[in-house]
Amino acid sequence: MNPLVHFTKTVNGSLWHWTEMGTGDPVILLHGIPESWQCWRHQMALLSTQFRVIALDLPGYGQSGKDEGDYTGNAVARKVLELLDAINVDRFRLAGHDWGVLVADHLCDQAPERVERYVRCCLSLHNYDARNSLHHHWNATHPDAFSRLLQNPEAYVRVWFDSSCKPETKPADAEIREIVAEFSYPGIAEAAN
Repeated sequence: MNPLVHFTKTVNGSLWHWTEMGTGDPVILLHGIPESWQCWRHQMALLSTQFRVIALDLPGYGQSGKDEGDYTGNAVARKVLELLDAINVDRFRLAGHDWGVLVADHLCDQAPERVERYVRCCLSLHNYDARNSLHHHWNATHPDAFSRLLQNPEAYVRVWFDSSCKPETKPADAEIREIVAEFSYPGIAEAAN
């Protein structure tokens, strides 16, 4: 089995953390909220039998930098392309989940010649309605309380999964604790808000 390797690199003033497994053509994995590279760990082992799998901590999340700045999908996509240039990844396959889909959509717009294939996971194709996810609706209608909730990573992660998953699809408690640990790095609450 291919080992999982952690990397960090500063590119144009932004600190990046990512993990890699395997060799071959690159596959870039972009996580959602409240997650990090860790949300892809189950897929990485299988994919790494054929590919160089790269799971990023997007800016503001996990162990990547949490500097002041533009966290729009468009800006983050530009930063992802800068990182990929710095680690010599030209053409790649791409998968995005949740927030990672928004970033990946912008990657496809900014550099369509570099994206060989794209898998879009768990984000609306049309107009998003926050009422479809109770936690998103609550976050949007209670911004001050949402900001306070983000300051407690365990509470936020548990609320997110409790309101997003049917009991039979919710991750096991051990995995929830791993997600909480990745969402507990200083600065995430401010970046995610």
